[in-house]
Amino acid sequence: MKLTRILTTVIALSGLTYAANIDIGSNIASFDTANDTLTNTGGITNWTAGWADGTNFTGQDFSALGVTDISFDHAGGNGGGNVYAGVIFDGITLVTGTGNNYFSNDNFSGASFVGSTLNLLGEGSYGNQPFLNADLTNADFTGATINYNSYRASTATQNVNLFRDATLSGANFSDAVLNFDISGTGVSVVDGFFGTGAIDLSGALFNFTGDSEHIDTVAAAILETFTSANTYDQDFYDNNFATFGFTDAATFAAAVPEPSSLALIGLGALVMVSKRRKA
Repeated sequence: MKLTRILTTVIALSGLTYAANIDIGSNIASFDTANDTLTNTGGITNWTAGWADGTNFTGQDFSALGVTDISFDHAGGNGGGNVYAGVIFDGITLVTGTGNNYFSNDNFSGASFVGSTLNLLGEGSYGNQPFLNADLTNADFTGATINYNSYRASTATQNVNLFRDATLSGANFSDAVLNFDISGTGVSVVDGFFGTGAIDLSGALFNFTGDSEHIDTVAAAILETFTSANTYDQDFYDNNFATFGFTDAATFAAAVPEPSSLALIGLGALVMVSKRRKA
């Protein structure tokens, strides 16, 4: 009878999940915020991070750990499936190393990058498809600086594919600075930049480095991604009209679909229909 009770207890306990304190100074073989707590007992500020695909960091506040710089080795970079939903990277410098497709298929919904610096360098300091197919719904990049180098696999082409096919609905890039280094020698190809979904570009600033021919090509292609679903303001037009090849902010604004203007046009049409019906 006693043996039966002991075996029953052992079997029951074997099904339990125990919480663990996992320090960033150790090798993170697995982590799940539902059960584990991330610690920084060594006071690490410059952290080289790596973990297996499928790691769940939901709601983790990396800023609160005292980390100022996170350098991602390529563990978990290609296969994706990591969960960073609601994670806080505020004020942290994030650096990608060698390799392609960093953060591909990862979930960053609601993640905060406020005031952060993202150095998306990739293979040989060239960035290939960072955030490919990632979920960035409602991610906050307010005041962030994004440094991106075009992917130059050969001298024939250089690809601009930041946020390629990512879901960006509700993402906030207000007052963000986006620096594009497109100084490769090949023909510039913009492939899926900015993915899908309405984003806030109020006060955002775009900078391009490279030959004027490449800048013109990339600027024109990126301009095509500015849809009426996005949010813009006067600072956005003032900051970027010259970068996108316009003589003044007003001319640039006329080339960018303005959601508020479209909304007013729609409202005006409804009022006219209403008046006609009453008449």
